[in-house]
Amino acid sequence: MTGTIRIDVDHERETLILTPRGRLDTTSTADFERQVMVHLGKGATRLALDFDHLDFVSSSALRIVLIAAKVLRARQGRFALCNLKAHVSEVFRILGVLAFMAGLGYSILLRARANQRQLGTLSTQLRTARQIQQSLLPPESVHPSTLNSAHDPGP
Repeated sequence: MTGTIRIDVDHERETLILTPRGRLDTTSTADFERQVMVHLGKGATRLALDFDHLDFVSSSALRIVLIAAKVLRARQGRFALCNLKAHVSEVFRILGVLAFMAGLGYSILLRARANQRQLGTLSTQLRTARQIQQSLLPPESVHPSTLNSAHDPGP
């Protein structure tokens, strides 16, 4: 789908999270910019761009990232780039954007959100495994609740 990009919008506490999906190339950059500017125009002061679902990013997208960072800096807001895949990170690194942004004090969260989602998935799988185990084991066997992990509070 050339020329368009889907952007998921999410909120965590006061932070607006925009997750573009697909290709952020020269033809879809205008759509991405329009959507970012709409949210900034509504007064957002905390923005995270989650690039976990980008298959491709061109250098033309960097201008939008820098504009967003500049707007948020003027508002004394917060800005973060999240989940930069190796090929996306490389484009940013080559053009010096990561060093520039880190120098301004912005966050670059490489895998934090993905790890959080994976932990949630693993917790769900562990609960399901416990339920299956409980349904298969005789009542006098070890109770599945004794198998709690450090991150999962149990059923």
